Order: sequence, then structure tokens, then C-alpha cells
Amino acid sequence: DIDNPLDVIKFYRDYYSTKNYKRFLKRLDNQKMLPFKVLVLDKINNYQKNYYILPKYNLNGLNLSEKVLFYAIARQESRFISAQISHSYAIGLMQLMPFLIRSFHPKESIMDFFKTKVNVKYAKRHIKWLYQRLNNPLFVAYAYNGGIGFVKRKVIPYFKFKGSYEPFFSMEMVPYSESREYGKKVLTNYVIYYNKLSEDGITLHQLLGKE
Repeated sequence: DIDNPLDVIKFYRDYYSTKNYKRFLKRLDNQKMLPFKVLVLDKINNYQKNYYILPKYNLNGLNLSEKVLFYAIARQESRFISAQISHSYAIGLMQLMPFLIRSFHPKESIMDFFKTKVNVKYAKRHIKWLYQRLNNPLFVAYAYNGGIGFVKRKVIPYFKFKGSYEPFFSMEMVPYSESREYGKKVLTNYVIYYNKLSEDGITLHQLLGKE
């Protein structure tokens, strides 16, 4: 059960102990196990290939940019593996924090957020809320990681500068290294997923207003 934390723990135990990843891979031959399969393929290929999978979720209500952000963030947060909990107690596919969960639905059980459908439902709401206020994929990424208050106080002021090296210089000035690197990774994911989900396509320079 991909939504059961104990089953995911068992997968990781087997994953780290196996001596034959190709044989282990055969156990994961169905669509629901695709994110787990990618972890094994990473090992087999010695991390020389990058996989940008598109698991199917109910993303109704999101526009194209919001859908792309969903996939870009999910890949960075959990590699699309649902029933996970981080060292900071972020939960599930989209690694939602308990205080955020309580703000969405005070009576919802925390355990329900390991379920993919529930986690996706509230992550969609959060991404849409952030995007409506920031209207910038990079700022949304920073806010998803560090909070919208952090972005307004510590990030946006840097991006008001003009120059031939902007916004790349400002991206390196983001105060916290975790958020700084997180933003870069989500931005990379965003460009790749945008080109997967849209026929128009986009480049990094176009996204950042350099073209």
C-alpha cells in the first residue's frame, strides 16, 4: 500500500539491503510503483540519468503554471513517494507541515495526510494560494520551503535590483542555504515539467525574463 507508512518503511529496508537491484526492480512492475521503480533505476544507472515522471493525480482547478509547480515541487519534496515523513515532521507526497494541515482542516486526522488523494487535495489549495499572491514560480518555491513571510521579508527585496546578472545574482543572495538551493532545484524541475505539459515550451531565460 503506497499510502501506508509502514509499507514504505519496509520498501526502504529492502531497498537498502538488497544486493541485486535488477531483480528487485521486477517486484515494482506496476504503475503505482513507478516512483519506487525510479529510485531503483537510479541505483542501477549509478545516478547518471534523470527521471521526470508524471504520475497521475487529480489536479482539476489548477492552471498550467500551478500544475507544473505541483510536479516540480513534488519531485523535490518526495520524489512522488506518498507515505513519508521528514525529520521536521512534514508529511506525505507534498510534505505538508502539521501546522499547515491544521489550518486547512482542524478536524482532519494527521494520518489521513499520508493518503495521496488527501495530500494532493490540500497541496493544490496551498500552491494556488501561494501563486495567487506571488505570481512567480521561483517565489512560490521559496515560499513552499520557507513560508510566504520569509519570501516577502527576505527574498523579494533582493529581486528589485536591475542589472545584466539579475536575477541570478539575487538568487545567490537568498539568506538561507536550504531555501536558496531548494529554489534552484524546483526552478529546474519547473522548466522541464513545463516543457512536458505544454506544447509551447519555455526556457529558463524566458521564465526569468532574460529573453
